[in-house]
Amino acid sequence: MGRQVRVGLLGPLEVAVDGQQLLVTAPGQRALLAALAVRTGWVDAAELAGQPWDKRPSNPRAALQNAVLRLRRALGVEQVQSGPAGYQLVAEVDVRRFQELCDQDAVDAALELWRGEPLVDCGSDVLRRACGPALTERYLGAIERRADVSRPAEVLAQLQELAARHPLRESLWARLIVVLEQLGRRDEALAAYEAVRAHLADQLGADPSEELREAHRRLSELPAGDDGLSAVRRGGGLAVVYGEGKTTLVRRWAQQQSFPDGEIRLDLQGSGAGCSDLLRAVGVTEIPERLEEQSALFRTVTAGRRMLVLLDNARDAEQVRPLLPGRGPMVVVTSRAPIQGLQVREGAVAIRAGG
Repeated sequence: MGRQVRVGLLGPLEVAVDGQQLLVTAPGQRALLAALAVRTGWVDAAELAGQPWDKRPSNPRAALQNAVLRLRRALGVEQVQSGPAGYQLVAEVDVRRFQELCDQDAVDAALELWRGEPLVDCGSDVLRRACGPALTERYLGAIERRADVSRPAEVLAQLQELAARHPLRESLWARLIVVLEQLGRRDEALAAYEAVRAHLADQLGADPSEELREAHRRLSELPAGDDGLSAVRRGGGLAVVYGEGKTTLVRRWAQQQSFPDGEIRLDLQGSGAGCSDLLRAVGVTEIPERLEEQSALFRTVTAGRRMLVLLDNARDAEQVRPLLPGRGPMVVVTSRAPIQGLQVREGAVAIRAGG
């Protein structure tokens, strides 16, 4: 009668034979065991002879046969079977069970099997690089499905940790933003969107995906009135106020605030107002001729200032972008429409005036 063998690869390698822990130390045996365990059924002998070894042995077939012999001594002859199709491992393997549970959408049960980085110490970097990313992808997909159906507080910490470890995985960030919003932590949700938006632009030169933009849109329609503007200020940001009474709303709110470094207002409707006017407003006397140079100088001189920049009656994103200050000031743009281009690329929050 064959032995009961259990192999764990979803984290540090674990092997148990008839309930007793077994330490497999030789890299060749660990690599062969992992190569057999990650697959269900027969594995071709030629593939095994070529794949698991980080440093290819001078005689791969002899090395394979030697590793098989030692593994049989450790696990049992019936557990490492050979035949015309190659070799197969008869064992309970967490990777196989994890895949089955994911296919059945039994997310919670699948995630219970996960102990850390898959194949982390399997004795073969070749195998870890070949199989690890696909397993990690399934794990992250399971986490995201769990986030869609669980209570927000139950998944927040895990989403925060994983988003930090996978800064370019937009679907993960989208769920983090939604969960933060559901918990009433809007400022943190806005900051998370800005962080991933900036990282995507810096690393990939790309705008956020539709899924991420949709998560942001849930935040972008903040409550009309003072509460919405105050929330944007706490988030350190850029607001687009649109609708009936937009300018009145902003001016009333600004009167109730304190901006130690002052306020600037520029009306963009029906005039040649532009970046040169903003530079004069902050005390710059020598104005560069080119708009690009003016814009760069304005960003430099306003960086770190605790001030309000109000760009009134804007037409579109292209008109506004050269007028944006450096990090520090709060910017409020008023417009007839929410200017989605600023929401996507600059992370602006839209606030509808008039309720």
